[in-house]
Amino acid sequence: MRVEVSADIPATVEAVFDFLADPANALKLSEHAADHAVGLELGDATPDGRSSFDIRMRAGDRAWVQTIQQLVRERPSRLVTRGWTWTDSRDDPLMEVTTDRRLAPTPSGTRIEMAVDYQVRKASLVDRLRFRLGGEVARLEVVNGVHLLIDHFQSLDASAH
Repeated sequence: MRVEVSADIPATVEAVFDFLADPANALKLSEHAADHAVGLELGDATPDGRSSFDIRMRAGDRAWVQTIQQLVRERPSRLVTRGWTWTDSRDDPLMEVTTDRRLAPTPSGTRIEMAVDYQVRKASLVDRLRFRLGGEVARLEVVNGVHLLIDHFQSLDASAH
């Protein structure tokens, strides 16, 4: 399933890129992840600055890890990440999410165009059908993340005045 969203962000392309590329900010754009996160572990960065990190998650007795890897890092115009959810082995993903963020300057800041591809790897037939029918929920999560990004930069702008 693919979700595409675009919006205008009230900040420079460089500021938006740097915010999105910083693993510490990942939880600020997903209320679901922030609600369940119990730890963030940074992996090694490549010479060109790409990084990977694990977000340890917990809900009641359930525990899982969301690994996020930067695949393409073209500052300041493009950031592509691949994330996957796993429980016992990082090589055995339950779900994968690839996010392609393209940034372009505008007179008022930055235009972001995002394409998010979801792929369920391991789930029951019922869970797969639920995911297909729940595409609107995934779209709303992406839209909410973009609104949180806008809010972040609007609050910075407001505090500067």
